[in-house]
Amino acid sequence: MDPLRQMADLGWQRRLLGRTLVRSSLLKPLDLILDQLERYPGERPDRLRAAVADEIFAYLDRVRESDRRPGRTASEAIRTYVDLFFDDVLAGEHHGDINRLLGRARLIRSAYHQYIREAIPMRLQQVAEATPEVPIDVIVQSDDSQEGA
Repeated sequence: MDPLRQMADLGWQRRLLGRTLVRSSLLKPLDLILDQLERYPGERPDRLRAAVADEIFAYLDRVRESDRRPGRTASEAIRTYVDLFFDDVLAGEHHGDINRLLGRARLIRSAYHQYIREAIPMRLQQVAEATPEVPIDVIVQSDDSQEGA
């Protein structure tokens, strides 16, 4: 399976995304990785991984409601997400060539966006399109309550 698709599936399942289903919110974790790579292309990979994981965790902590803050499970999911990127996308597909990867960043973002949208159930996408600024937690909770009725 395409590692970007795996990242998108994990991103949706573990809600490694912003507050809404708008493009920038869905792409935020991937953007944080690409931003760090662009800023520090010569940095040791283990430091970059740690920095990126910390950035994603801090971002999720900022945007989530206080009762849904990320914890140990989210931290593990973030590490898996970051490892998929560094091991399979950067090292695997791009042979560790950060410049080559950054040259393809727009393509990577577009593919990831398509994959994560495919991971989102259609009914949630329709609700989100009708009300784009409604937080994802509200959309998912309202969908869950309708399924139980």
